[in-house]
Amino acid sequence: MTSWKDETGSAPEYITDHMDALRAALIKGRGDRCEMCGKKSKATLHVHHRHYRTFLNEKPRDVVLLCKKCHKNLHARAAGKRLTKKDAPFVDPLWEGWLTEQAQKRTPGQTLKHFARCKLVFKKPPK
Repeated sequence: MTSWKDETGSAPEYITDHMDALRAALIKGRGDRCEMCGKKSKATLHVHHRHYRTFLNEKPRDVVLLCKKCHKNLHARAAGKRLTKKDAPFVDPLWEGWLTEQAQKRTPGQTLKHFARCKLVFKKPPK
């Protein structure tokens, strides 16, 4: 996971201001519910980036609102490569690298458009 915090654990003010404004705009446009579990949770909603390619210039499709619990659990599943089909709307397969064998075996001449056509590979969660 990319971090924009400095060595003291704090984010620069311009990033904090941007994230606060983004969070407020998302809540205003999408409501105050977690987009994963549906829990109403305005005070504890986090902005989750599906990827960081557009960081500080995010489009609505690049971010989702998640409650603290869902956000933490999603990152834990992603870190352990234990994503499930229900996680698909919350991750970016191009960025995170969860692609089919076909995409992983692409030839040097193939473009990212090829990757976009490939399907995600999901593992069943451990019991």
